Amino acid sequence: MIAMFTGSRLNAAITLQFDNIIIKDGIKCINFIENHPMKRLKTEASERIIPIAPQLLELGFLEYVKRKKKQYDAKRYGLYIPTLYNSQWYI
Repeated sequence: MIAMFTGSRLNAAITLQFDNIIIKDGIKCINFIENHPMKRLKTEASERIIPIAPQLLELGFLEYVKRKKKQYDAKRYGLYIPTLYNSQWYI
């Protein structure tokens, strides 16, 4: 669903890190950035900040991220959302 509502490639969506969920100018956003060896964006233009779609917010995406962040120790998982590809957020 992240890819569907942001126009991102699936690889960009499934390699999100907890700190890629940001607030910019008061707007909840996803920061797509290639800042880890596992992250591969197709072009420099692929690095961008996208507002989180209202549909994702209504479906509880931020609550999901908060739950996962609390559930998984950041040191253990290097801040990745480890079960994103096994969850309802992946198509």
